[in-house]
Amino acid sequence: MISYNPTYALITFLSISILFFFLFRPEKGWYWVIKKNLKYDEKTVIEDVLKQLYHSENAGKKMDMNGLTALLEFKNTQIVDVVKQMTINELILFDKDFIKLTNQGREYALRIVRVHRLWEKYLAEKTGFEKTEWHDRAEKMEHQLSFEETDKLAIALGNPIFDPHGDPIPTKKGAIAKLNGDALPTLEVNSIGKITHIEDEPEVIYK
Repeated sequence: MISYNPTYALITFLSISILFFFLFRPEKGWYWVIKKNLKYDEKTVIEDVLKQLYHSENAGKKMDMNGLTALLEFKNTQIVDVVKQMTINELILFDKDFIKLTNQGREYALRIVRVHRLWEKYLAEKTGFEKTEWHDRAEKMEHQLSFEETDKLAIALGNPIFDPHGDPIPTKKGAIAKLNGDALPTLEVNSIGKITHIEDEPEVIYK
């Protein structure tokens, strides 16, 4: 016959209760934290896909799945999964083997570019971070800052038209200023000019 031990039963009940508390307590429970992180990761992949397609289309380049998986630092399965979801949500479409932004997808991509470039402007003017850090820090913040917070940031910065590298910052409505100028290799020797744009990713530029 198995004897009932109330002390053991109480300890077991308390242990299970504590475990459930840490798992499911509102917002801070392990379950909600993991769920939030998974959702954040998916959002990051989607937004990076949109931004990559935007930059490729602006450069007049076509993008297929092989090119996308080679450029983005995510697992191929993650990219394939979000591309399927983005197609269903009408953010992108396939033209034979090539992926294109829909109007809705382009609007979303422009909002991400806006956040990125505004944050670089903020880092350049309001902080002491090195130039080599601006891009990477903006890469992270572009997925965290809400569009409402972005609008407030733009106002605080005086609604700038260009970021620190000379790239145009999309307006709230998606309008973009045109870049004027000539590529440096096209200038004649001993000619005088003003640098209006510089690429922001290769660190060697700042050395």
